[in-house]
Amino acid sequence: MRRTTSRLPRNTLALGALVMLLVIFAAAIGANLIAP
Repeated sequence: MRRTTSRLPRNTLALGALVMLLVIFAAAIGANLIAP
């Protein structure tokens, strides 16, 4: 448990990057579907 807490910051940064990428992909797909 203590080791995981020490690694939380890195995990949060990785999750944030993945979320940003997913949002960008979703926006691109939505734009393509709305205006093909």
